[in-house]
Amino acid sequence: MIKLVLLDIDGVLTDGKVTFDSQGRELKTVDFKDIDAVFEMRRRGLKVGLLTGEATPITMFFKEHFKPDYFYNACKDKAKALAEIIEHSGLSPDQVCYVGDGKYDIAVMRLLKHSACPANAIAEVRELASIRLQSRGGDGCVWELLEKIKPPPGERDSFNCRACGALNPRKAVLHYPGQPANAQYLPTLESLSQDQPFDLSVFQCQSCALVQLDAAPVPYFREVIRASALSPEMRVFRGRQFAEFVSKHDLVGKKVLECGCGGGEFLDIMKNCGVELHGMEFGLENFRKAQDKGHSLERLFFAEGNEKLQAAPFAAFYSLNVLEHVPDLRTYLRGIRGNLAPGAVGLLEVPNFDTLLENGTFAEFMRDHLYYFTAKSLSLLLENNGFELISVEKLFHDYILSMQVRLREPADFSVFGKTQRTLLQQLAGLLEQYGAANTVIWGASHQTFALLAAAGLHKKIKCIIDSAPFKQGRFSPATHIPIVAPDSVEGDDIGLLIAAAGGYSQEVARIARKKFGESLPIYILRQKQFCKFP
Repeated sequence: MIKLVLLDIDGVLTDGKVTFDSQGRELKTVDFKDIDAVFEMRRRGLKVGLLTGEATPITMFFKEHFKPDYFYNACKDKAKALAEIIEHSGLSPDQVCYVGDGKYDIAVMRLLKHSACPANAIAEVRELASIRLQSRGGDGCVWELLEKIKPPPGERDSFNCRACGALNPRKAVLHYPGQPANAQYLPTLESLSQDQPFDLSVFQCQSCALVQLDAAPVPYFREVIRASALSPEMRVFRGRQFAEFVSKHDLVGKKVLECGCGGGEFLDIMKNCGVELHGMEFGLENFRKAQDKGHSLERLFFAEGNEKLQAAPFAAFYSLNVLEHVPDLRTYLRGIRGNLAPGAVGLLEVPNFDTLLENGTFAEFMRDHLYYFTAKSLSLLLENNGFELISVEKLFHDYILSMQVRLREPADFSVFGKTQRTLLQQLAGLLEQYGAANTVIWGASHQTFALLAAAGLHKKIKCIIDSAPFKQGRFSPATHIPIVAPDSVEGDDIGLLIAAAGGYSQEVARIARKKFGESLPIYILRQKQFCKFP
């Protein structure tokens, strides 16, 4: 079975032709179906690699967009690259399929059982290929390959939720064939032939209830495209909302970040609220537009989750109608968290699916929006990714689901260290006071084992008593103290008894007092101290 697909770029993902604009910049043509195919391979569990002899901004675009498992740029020895990939992946050559079209692909294709080529590949490549595709390079050949190597029936009957990762049956709740492949880049007369309809299927996670598409994102998902932000009603609404947010959280003079600021439409409004404002936007045209307005911003997208903004950390952030476009929600939210100061607050907004569901607004489903959040599913996503909910509102004619959040503080684990030091000091004192050689612990519990391992005093403990027959005759893990039955120990052999049987410690202490007499010192292990038993 094929588990790894390696793709040449030029002539496979592109049509192999070069177009130059008036400024001499190189342009390439890619089919949406092939973009979908690469993401679909990843969702089906196939690993994907790109091996290209080129080293251009276009090849780097493919690396950033597809996030391949393996990427070789300016690769002149593809056979050597193949050997490195096989060694690293642990796969056999029979589990790898290579797709190429030209003479530099021949050497690697000769090493593999599975290889494919587009219809316009050179003759020698077509002779070598085990899979000869009918589609040309850059014209759907990768999608055609995907159809040919798809797993047997039953193996592709599930999908992983993009938000929580849960495995779900691949059963669509809605299906709309022949929909637009994107909602923003409208075709021109010259590009009409390249515009192909898209079959849109809607799914719902059975674990977190998030409604979502199981489809590749649109190519421009990292860009924030806004039109409604310029309407007078929206300007008034945002001005009032931002002022209230800043006032509520005492943000005047503090650093605030807009994640996905587009062309600075909302930065223009937030700048009047007295904060130290910064923006983050990936789209180059948007970035330059916001920069020309005088805003402080960085060209960035949280694709890895470890990206750092130069102006970080921030006391607050806001992200408006961005999350529904982001393919990897957990990574994106991790990136936000990593740029916040402790206790930072945030304002997050998405289209309100509760309202769409109530009104039956079916035309709102589109390829650009990968998710359709309800108040419950968005709350769960944010809480599972490091944020505490402050408030939930339905705004702007109930179309907007607006949530204010706070960065969750990590738990204070210092209490464990304090308790450990206290208990170990008390234990050492008791052993010194009563004579370690005659100290017995009653209770072969996990608490006993952990305490003795941490104390390092186990060689001073005579034995551990336990009433459970299956424990008797064995030894404590890590410290190797013998575990014995109560009847095997005489009172004269004991100088100190410690009851450490969890919730049964009080009962054990009473049994020991009755069995060994009033003169035996008995202590009970409590949560934070040893207490003397009467």
